[in-house]
Amino acid sequence: MVKLLFLSVAALALAGQAQAQCGSGSPHARVTGSGSSFTATRGSSTVYQGGDYRAAIQAALDSVSAGQRVAVMASGSIGAGTISIPGGRILEGCGTINAVSRSGRGAIEATDVQGVQIPYLTMTGNPYFGLRFSGTRDLTLGAITMNLSGGLGIQRGTLTA
Repeated sequence: MVKLLFLSVAALALAGQAQAQCGSGSPHARVTGSGSSFTATRGSSTVYQGGDYRAAIQAALDSVSAGQRVAVMASGSIGAGTISIPGGRILEGCGTINAVSRSGRGAIEATDVQGVQIPYLTMTGNPYFGLRFSGTRDLTLGAITMNLSGGLGIQRGTLTA
């Protein structure tokens, strides 16, 4: 009977985690906005305000420490730019990130770092790689949706010519 009770409690805990929503709770930094106006905040401080969606996301990621969470609530286009995730950061892509191709690069990358987590992400467009990871350890991916018109979804490792 004790084992059954333990399994029930564990199942309830997992069900609670599965129902958590992207951006819920208190992320350490957020990216909000739309169109040509985006704001990245860390707590009550603005770390970016302007028209560059990619720069807003990067500023939010760069403003937090390892183990801290960034929730990108806004949708937008990063063009052919690249978002680089520093080690230990948690990136929640709650909005839709649109990207276009940049030869050999990922729209979102983590290189030679550890502890990166992407529990939620929706991406559209035609990036060369949607997500690119090289030399990355302890990588955790969650609910990733890629509605790409071209390119490759996820590349892990190093390509050699």
